[in-house]
Amino acid sequence: MPIVTKQKKWGPEYVQAAEPVKVRDGMTWYDTTNNELKVWDESSSSWRWAATGSGARFGYICGGGFTTYFTGIQRIDFPFDTAVALQVGNIETSKNTYCTGCNSSEYGYIMGGHHNTSNSLTSIRRFDFPFQSGIALIVGEMASDKHGGSGCNSSQHGFSIAGNTNITYFSSVDRILFPFSSGTADHVGNILGSRSETSSSNSSQYGYTMGGQFDYITSYSYVERITFPFNSGTSTHNSILGRQGWFSGSFNSSQYSYTFCQNPGVINSYVDRFLFPFNSGTATVNGRLSTTTDYANGLNSTQKGYVIGGMNSTGDIVHIQELQFPFDSGTAENRGVMSSKQIRPTCIDGVDFVTQFI
Repeated sequence: MPIVTKQKKWGPEYVQAAEPVKVRDGMTWYDTTNNELKVWDESSSSWRWAATGSGARFGYICGGGFTTYFTGIQRIDFPFDTAVALQVGNIETSKNTYCTGCNSSEYGYIMGGHHNTSNSLTSIRRFDFPFQSGIALIVGEMASDKHGGSGCNSSQHGFSIAGNTNITYFSSVDRILFPFSSGTADHVGNILGSRSETSSSNSSQYGYTMGGQFDYITSYSYVERITFPFNSGTSTHNSILGRQGWFSGSFNSSQYSYTFCQNPGVINSYVDRFLFPFNSGTATVNGRLSTTTDYANGLNSTQKGYVIGGMNSTGDIVHIQELQFPFDSGTAENRGVMSSKQIRPTCIDGVDFVTQFI
């Protein structure tokens, strides 16, 4: 597939329903009818699906656990229809739950986490896309040990936001520069308050952190926003979710952010949605999950969002639930299962946000 031209890295050249008439190798077109980003391939004289990057057709479910910890990395192939996730590798250690995840177009990153109820980790682990076998390796360290935060990424940087050590709660925003093969993440700023068990999403310009808790007593509905590249400063807070809670999961399309499983003490099935850039206001409720859960997480292709695992009063959940963008209303569908039950896994997709967002 041709490489998207450098000068167009912040968006496609055409955003329209009709196929462009004058074409050239590497031209990008966002097809608004099918909600797909495409690139013209001169060698085959055709438009190719173009969420660029070698991992763009895959989502990864990394570790997780509540009373039992998992080392496996499972992979789902987009579109994921009534199948079983395939275990393709392992994290280099069993010490992996409540980690932060983010991705560049070439690598997935697993940051921080913990291995029991009292010890947090500083490790940053990396695996190559499309990752078909092997072990994720330690390539660096966090600015501080923590777990329970959330992650997002721009085209150049990955961010780990907030978290805790079971004793100390953080408001810190740590940043790595892609491809990040060694070193220590930089503490570049803060959100407005210390909290944990948040979720995150991102557009091409902003990173968002939603919800969370402090000391398992106070829960939040805040949506806080950082502006890329976010070298320093403090996030802004001008908007809120439709409900408050922690242990939520999130993912995003090219236009919207979706948050689910907020738990303020009562498990619910609502899906909250807000439109980028979301300068102010309240997220709207745009449907429900098919299976009520918390402790779930999320990832996305360019067309669909996936709710991964979790648990409820009946026990652990292996379902992978799917919703179709833009998901204006309705109920998500169960599309497949994980190969093993994993509560609060780290979810990473290889969709390249450099060219997806418009």
